[in-house]
Amino acid sequence: MSIITFNWDKHFLYAIIYWVLEICVRLAMYLKWEDWFKMSDSDVQNEYIYVVLLTISDLLAAFLVLYIKCSFKKEQKKLNKADTEVELIYDPGANEINNNKNLIIRMIIVSASTYFSRSLYWISYGITGAKNNNYSNQLQKDVVNTLDIIIRYIFSIFILHIIIHRHRVVSMFGIFVGFLFLIPADIILLINQNNGNMRISVGYVAILALRGLSIPFEDTYIKKLYIENYILPEKFMFFRGILVSMIIAVLTPILYFSFGIHWDIHFKTSNIICIIIYTLTSFVKAYFLLKIIFYFSSQSVSFLIISESVTGSIFQIIYFFKSGMGFVQVLLLFFEIIGIIIIAFSTLLYDEIVIIKKWGLDLNVRKQIISRGKEDVEKTIELEINRDSTFEEVLNQDDDNDNHDGDNLDNDIKENLQNNSVDNGVEEN
Repeated sequence: MSIITFNWDKHFLYAIIYWVLEICVRLAMYLKWEDWFKMSDSDVQNEYIYVVLLTISDLLAAFLVLYIKCSFKKEQKKLNKADTEVELIYDPGANEINNNKNLIIRMIIVSASTYFSRSLYWISYGITGAKNNNYSNQLQKDVVNTLDIIIRYIFSIFILHIIIHRHRVVSMFGIFVGFLFLIPADIILLINQNNGNMRISVGYVAILALRGLSIPFEDTYIKKLYIENYILPEKFMFFRGILVSMIIAVLTPILYFSFGIHWDIHFKTSNIICIIIYTLTSFVKAYFLLKIIFYFSSQSVSFLIISESVTGSIFQIIYFFKSGMGFVQVLLLFFEIIGIIIIAFSTLLYDEIVIIKKWGLDLNVRKQIISRGKEDVEKTIELEINRDSTFEEVLNQDDDNDNHDGDNLDNDIKENLQNNSVDNGVEEN
């Protein structure tokens, strides 16, 4: 029997497609930023465009909502044709009104967090004066991802009240070890490759590190919406797009006139094609991420965000081959790859996609809990059957004893009658 098993789930296909899209899009951004993705000489304005594009990708979920609505109507028509009567027992009442208010408040909070997370890029460029080509480094990605994974688990414990079993403790420790490989390697690489001011680099990373707080908060509350407010991923995505659009519509004029921004945006044919492809891929990625949260957990997103670090390492390999690699660069890149593998394995262990059948790490995974539940049900049924059969045997035994006692009583009556008749005959004589 193998120590490690892979618990395949068909919904894990969402994660695989997400990885492929993320790696392809980010590699294209790293390699062809100036030609395809840059639409303004101002990094602040350029990043704000991407905030708008991500919001448009959320609004594309309207097609999914319409599809679900049409499918539901078709199913309803089939039920009506079959003359099926369904009696509704649930009465909404005041609880439903309170639930709707709760949903609206939570949606506003999550949407505000989404806008803030997406805006941190242009905010960091605006505050520090950093340039994309000099400061969009691997350290920033790994610091954000480290915080994201750690804070995600903390929020899950205190907001979703998840139970931390042994395999999850081992998983968290593995993630911590993985980032011990990544962060030092990133710092050394940054020092060797930094083309700008180290103080600006640190400030840039520090501001973007806030994404490691806001994004986990957002995903944790999304899971809470799924559990307590029964909202589907498609509807949530569409409503989030509407609310973030409203925030953009209100804040954009305020920011424009407050800072006296000079409009500096230009589109080439390559930019337009890039915008369309980026928006569509962002729509698919965002939808699949919400599906992963829906079917698994908010912690499962940790496995998805690892793809950003993987893409960064792939880009470093390409960069080193182009510019030449020394022994130190090869060693640091090796440490990065080892760290990413450890983190990816640990997140799969946390989400119970990978199960280790050793040291009791498989006792409290969903698969084993369900298996034990089935065994308990089967044992309960067996006990009930044995109890019923024993009860019937006792009843049958009591019936036999009653019949036996009845026969003895009849024999006694017969003997008494005979004795009485004999006594009567003697008296007559």
